[in-house]
Amino acid sequence: SFSRPIPREDDEDASSVVAEQSEEDDAWDETSNVRPRESDRVGTYHLVPRPADARVRGDDPTDVDSLLERALMGGLEGEEAMSELLRLAEHQFPKLVERFPGPLSVDRFRAREAIPPASECGPLLKLLVTSRRTTLPFMTVRSATPDVEQRFWATHVLGELLFAESSNAVLPRLFDDDVSVRRVARRAAQALVSSGTPGDPIKTSLEHTLRNQDEPMHRRLLAIEALADVRVPAVVPVLIAALADPSDAVVEAGRTALIVVTRQDLGRNPDVWRHWWEAHQQEHRVEWLIRSLTHESSSIRRAAGDELKLVTREYFGYYDDLPQRERERAQERYLTWWREEGRYRFR
Repeated sequence: SFSRPIPREDDEDASSVVAEQSEEDDAWDETSNVRPRESDRVGTYHLVPRPADARVRGDDPTDVDSLLERALMGGLEGEEAMSELLRLAEHQFPKLVERFPGPLSVDRFRAREAIPPASECGPLLKLLVTSRRTTLPFMTVRSATPDVEQRFWATHVLGELLFAESSNAVLPRLFDDDVSVRRVARRAAQALVSSGTPGDPIKTSLEHTLRNQDEPMHRRLLAIEALADVRVPAVVPVLIAALADPSDAVVEAGRTALIVVTRQDLGRNPDVWRHWWEAHQQEHRVEWLIRSLTHESSSIRRAAGDELKLVTREYFGYYDDLPQRERERAQERYLTWWREEGRYRFR
């Protein structure tokens, strides 16, 4: 499963407010040179001053490439280059986007599921995530290009831009012909849906695709897989409804997805699942994972244990093949941690 993006401390990170205001903001197009508002920039960078005679002019396209390469190298020189790029972005943003995705510090084919957040994969990607709403229209266009590389990186960036518009752009990529784009789109969808209101378009559209029997079967199955990878409790009722579908393929896919989300296996009877949901819908999903550490199925225990370690970064000596009493002790340690610390971290 994908790791969640690092949260940013910023007034604009009240995603629900931003999403409500999004219709009032004028989107850029890639030909515009309109200076972005200062309020649209994240306050996580400190500009490093350089002597006036050392500053690079923003009207020389070769300088942009040089700055990006220097920024990729890191260190003090890299910070200075990043500061110059931020200054350039204030009045030459479209020129910077022409270099997208820019020099990269990660090979996406080697990293696969372990790929870092987009903001950690290259200096231009970092700048784009920093620019937030200014970046949205550019990434929306790039995410729909015929170029797979462009679609991949644009979709990855959108996963860190927690706006409803990002969800609208990510949604088609969940059905992309390229498996790597679909994979990174699911990661982006997980981040957006987990953030609350910005992810609502994804949940609503996937539910509609799943329920619509006129949709091609492969799209309905991809919608179920995407809902499973989102891994938030809110998708459980949608997946339970899939168990009543006339198609056996949809029913089995729905059951598999429910196992992934809940780490329980209650078969294909929707009534049994509804009863479980009524009893546990108020719990955090981390509690579901802890409960499954003693599940009778070793594969479910293993999946729950692996995901719990990944999500919480807490271990407590749990392995799925330990004797039952040892598994119960490790589970109790997780429960104690949850009561005393975890529920405050994940609320």
